[in-house]
Amino acid sequence: MISDRRIDYRDISFIIYFVLSLFLTIMHEPFKDEAQAWLIVRDLDLPGIMNIMWYEGTPALWHLLLFPLVKLGLPYFSMQLMHWIFAIIIIWLMLYKSPFPGIFRVLFSFSYYFLYEYSVIARNYNITILFMFLLATIWKRKQELPFFYCLLVILIINTNLIIWGFGVMITLLFFYDCKCSHNKFFISRYISLIILLAGFALMFFQIIPRGQASDQSVVGFSFFDLKFPEMIFRAPANAIISVGGDPESMVIPFFYFLCSTAVLFLLVKKYPFSSPQFYLLPGASTCSCSYIPEE
Repeated sequence: MISDRRIDYRDISFIIYFVLSLFLTIMHEPFKDEAQAWLIVRDLDLPGIMNIMWYEGTPALWHLLLFPLVKLGLPYFSMQLMHWIFAIIIIWLMLYKSPFPGIFRVLFSFSYYFLYEYSVIARNYNITILFMFLLATIWKRKQELPFFYCLLVILIINTNLIIWGFGVMITLLFFYDCKCSHNKFFISRYISLIILLAGFALMFFQIIPRGQASDQSVVGFSFFDLKFPEMIFRAPANAIISVGGDPESMVIPFFYFLCSTAVLFLLVKKYPFSSPQFYLLPGASTCSCSYIPEE
């Protein structure tokens, strides 16, 4: 008996993406910044990795994921393979779990960033997207799963500094919902707040200047060392209209700006425009593109 089951466009898209992205990953010649993360983990112990993150300008989560691969003696390609597996999970979530129209899911999956940048080039950006997608899948159940929600937020903000503003805003949304909830503000939510604050503290601890760099002396710690004023005011302008900087250097933050806007809109669309949650959207999107390229 011949089955009358129709071929699902998602299955075809996923298979094509699986084969094509794997081929590109195998053929990819590593960039120097990809190899740098591997070499740092190879040559340093855990304390050494944490201490060098200030000079890397990123939290250590990606390096910690590489740690067992390196210390077990696996080949360099294992990093690329792990990164590719994360990309496959991202596309599976997009194709099978997202609420978007089918044409959008396919175009999204085969766009430059998700077919190449975030699947082939082994950097810490695709784990940011992965945790964001996982967060979106449990958003409606965040009150039932506060600890899992907090864990995902902490993982997101410890992937890279570009996304710290997004983490701040979804944290505020979470506790605003808790406050407005008809249910009692259970002790678990207070514990969740403490966990989230600890996660943010961990992120900032990793990027606090330590000791002396080879070309500059770092004395103490100042918020201005982190370029917060520029992150808040200059970067969004550069991201949107390329003022005072190289337009190409702002491609990634501007892409994060668009992604954060789309994801947050989906998270808060159940609220009317008069709701305070809606007005947190621009702030979250702006902060999430707060990346200052080095001069």
